Amino acid sequence: GGVAPGKPDEPVLKEITPDSSEAYGKYLAYSVANCMGCHTERDLKSGSFIGKPYAGGMQFGPDTMTRGWVYISPNLTPDMKTGVMSNWNEATFLSRIKAGRMYATSPMPWEAFQKMKQSDLKAIYRYLQTVPAVVRGIDSVAIAPDGKM
Repeated sequence: GGVAPGKPDEPVLKEITPDSSEAYGKYLAYSVANCMGCHTERDLKSGSFIGKPYAGGMQFGPDTMTRGWVYISPNLTPDMKTGVMSNWNEATFLSRIKAGRMYATSPMPWEAFQKMKQSDLKAIYRYLQTVPAVVRGIDSVAIAPDGKM
């Protein structure tokens, strides 16, 4: 049996030790940073997850917040062909997060992630390397109002 759409698949932890471990990364990615909330496709009417965890494909915009842009969340799974981080090492991941916003109207809360401790970001990276790889190509993560990618 699978997990009911939109429902947590595990109980909320009562206590966890902050470190750079995969276990702490899972806690951060799932319960704090909510990576899954944006990097897993959801039904826009019900909010239920309809895609594979962390495989991307969630559409944001066009709306006033994105100023007409459309954003599609990328695949964060370690799939070697379609995962956006498939050829990133830990240092590359840290650099990308610290670099921040590439698109002014991106819905990704880059500023919040840039302020995270390096050990927390390492933990998230280490956890994301363990999620099941999913083949899910995302043609473009940002599409301008004029349709250009």
